[in-house]
Amino acid sequence: MHFMLVLYAGDYRNAWYRIQSGKPSTWHGHSFMVERFSEMSQHHQVTVLTCKSEKFHQETLPDGCRVIESGLTDPVKQHRELVAIVAAQKPTHLMVRAPMRSILRWATQQKDLRTIAALANSYHQNSWRDRLKNWRTAQLFNHPKIEWVFNHNINSSYSLQKIGVNPAKIIPWDWPQTWSSREPKTFPNYAKTEPWTMFYVGSVITAKGVGDGINAVAKLRQAGINIQFKIAGKGDIESFKHQAANLGISDAVTFLGLIPNVEVIDAMAAADFVLISSRHNYPEGFPFTINQALLSRTPIIASDHPMFKGILQHRESAMIFPAGDGEAIARCAQELITASTLYASLSQNSQSAWEFLQIPVRWGDVIDRWLADTPGDRQWLADHALQSGRYQARIARLTDA
Repeated sequence: MHFMLVLYAGDYRNAWYRIQSGKPSTWHGHSFMVERFSEMSQHHQVTVLTCKSEKFHQETLPDGCRVIESGLTDPVKQHRELVAIVAAQKPTHLMVRAPMRSILRWATQQKDLRTIAALANSYHQNSWRDRLKNWRTAQLFNHPKIEWVFNHNINSSYSLQKIGVNPAKIIPWDWPQTWSSREPKTFPNYAKTEPWTMFYVGSVITAKGVGDGINAVAKLRQAGINIQFKIAGKGDIESFKHQAANLGISDAVTFLGLIPNVEVIDAMAAADFVLISSRHNYPEGFPFTINQALLSRTPIIASDHPMFKGILQHRESAMIFPAGDGEAIARCAQELITASTLYASLSQNSQSAWEFLQIPVRWGDVIDRWLADTPGDRQWLADHALQSGRYQARIARLTDA
């Protein structure tokens, strides 16, 4: 067996060396991927390909897993070169972790290649271009040679069904996790000299609403509220520093850069609010920051992104604001600052909200069941498909939201 994983971007090689040297990973999924592929490499040939990278590189890691960085800066336009790289490896089992249609189309034409898609993407129908693109995507995923389409959690999986993918092929999945033993928070009741703190972690880009959070801080400062905004992640940091400077709040905004994933929940717990501010044009699947924020027990201020519907409920598990609206973020924060009962109830409700989001299929199950391919494993996968009826409570809340 030659198992090949195709990633759109990222640096699996660097993640592997960080983990092996005892350094913490910067993304929750890295440790699970490294553990699984290191184990597989003891018995099978395993290759991890990154589609988008600055330079070409290939290397066999000490655990036997082979990594390839394509050297393609625009793999969608350079699809012929990308497919040639995949074809040259001659995999027997292909797992595509991004909706790379060129690779999936090629896979459907290969007689002896088994293929699945394992995604973390959402799909919307906002324009005729979206509808055409989604129709093509659905036709591809419905091809008999694409055995299963895994997507991250319920909302993103349901979005696949809505664009026409057969729900019998769609299986929601999530990373392994357990509930922490943190106690609910009470209202901070800060003295005037101690600032309130808002924390964000993720890509530092416009579509994730980082600038909206900075605008909110400016509004709160104008209202006389002492607040600090801490931003963790990498991206277009310089432009947001300029935005904060232009608003006269450079002293209120701190850019932390990438922080180890193991530190994220503690950083959230140390803050007074967690901001999850994605705009509608960002193709969220199911951001793991929602799980982490609930685990931290810190009240969440979240946008009304379509992928958050039915996950977070206004004034029950989060404060919800119209995406892209910095003034609305500020109003949510002001309400929490002045309503001790609301603040405490959001923290108290976080455990039941987290429990409601949990689903049975985990990352390891996706790979193990598919590769084992016994009648029992195939039945288990079918029993966990979107049409199985297991997820009706989540889908009902999503469609009623």
